[in-house]
Amino acid sequence: MVRLFPHPAPSPQGRREYLRQTGISTVVLSLIDLEPAYKLNSMRRITLALIIMAATFKANAQMDFGPDKEINNVKATIHFLNEDLAVLIPVDNEGGRYISPQLPVEYKKEGLKVTFNGVTGKIPPNVRMMGTPLTITKIWVTAAEKKKFKLKKCKYVIKQ
Repeated sequence: MVRLFPHPAPSPQGRREYLRQTGISTVVLSLIDLEPAYKLNSMRRITLALIIMAATFKANAQMDFGPDKEINNVKATIHFLNEDLAVLIPVDNEGGRYISPQLPVEYKKEGLKVTFNGVTGKIPPNVRMMGTPLTITKIWVTAAEKKKFKLKKCKYVIKQ
């Protein structure tokens, strides 16, 4: 290993001055000054990538919610929190919300009144969610709702 500087190494300004006195070109000076910052940025990027990967794996592991209780004949209204996230708001509990990936695409209509059966999931401690996780087993609408929203099917039975 070749040492350019006496031990202990001087500050960055001292290194620059020392290299100027020895006749090193300015291109080499700029590369030497940038090298530690480049290595630090690379290490930060690698560390950040590893942290993101670990968080992703942990989040995926937490998405499997254990069953909490079975619910039947719950009347609810479909409401969108944003353009992609539809929630089921129970008629008897306006403050409650259920989120389910099994909600049929045909039923993703703002204001649609549905009735469903399913199993709620336990939310892990220290996890905040937009609603209670729900595994739908059966979901249906009345004939009037079917006609009003021009739906193809009145009832969906979802097999687990």
